[in-house]
Amino acid sequence: MEIITPNWPISSRITAFTTTRKGGVSEGDFKGLNMGLSTADDPRSVMANRQLLQELLTIPASNFHLTQIHSNLCVPVDEKWAGIGADACYTDQANLPAMILTADCLPILVTNRAENRVIAIHAGWRSLLMDIIENSIRSLTALGEKPEDLFVWLGPAISQKAFEVGNEVRQAFLYRNTLLENIAIDAFGNTIKDKTIESDKNPLFIPSDNEGKYYADIYQLAKLRLYNLGIPTTQIYGGDLCTYSMPEYFYSYRRDGAKSGRMASYIWINS
Repeated sequence: MEIITPNWPISSRITAFTTTRKGGVSEGDFKGLNMGLSTADDPRSVMANRQLLQELLTIPASNFHLTQIHSNLCVPVDEKWAGIGADACYTDQANLPAMILTADCLPILVTNRAENRVIAIHAGWRSLLMDIIENSIRSLTALGEKPEDLFVWLGPAISQKAFEVGNEVRQAFLYRNTLLENIAIDAFGNTIKDKTIESDKNPLFIPSDNEGKYYADIYQLAKLRLYNLGIPTTQIYGGDLCTYSMPEYFYSYRRDGAKSGRMASYIWINS
């Protein structure tokens, strides 16, 4: 079994990682460590994979889970909300994991400088567009947390070279970005005049050979939102893997469709 861990300057008080498909008991199209019960894989295999992961990595037991619906809702990790339709969760309680599932969408794990609060975010393009990052970070700032004291890891997701979207998606993001407050510099350090992005010069989207299509950079779209919230770029890590182009390590819905499994991203506070 292999996992991917954040390269951030956080102590062992915080455990955070994303699984790969290495290891596990799933077979056929889902071969490996498929963590997704919503897939067509044998649910007994998925449950065996989850049990194996829990035992090997000593994951604290919890009955909490999300029903991911590509929303902008971030909820507390609380068993009374188990199964809720949401795409992010947060907690300040020790030994209570925040977990999300992905297969191309961007997993975002967040903790604070004091290492006593954590968030797990499932950020597909729809959720990003609808401010899942902003709503999740505000869950902590509402508790008195300062954005400059947050550390963020962007886990394995589809890279720009494989993420083709229509012009309507591109235009929606460009328009939404003009409405965000305080955008004066983008994630690349480029000055943005009048708090807008010049769409014809925006590296967030690269024209595809297919007419009306563009390659979107989900990592940089997320970084821009995080930067806009006041999180220093020096405290944003990861963003350098591609689920689509690494089939031996990652499941990918864009690549394999309904035959794709899911990876799990966990973060929790150790007591």
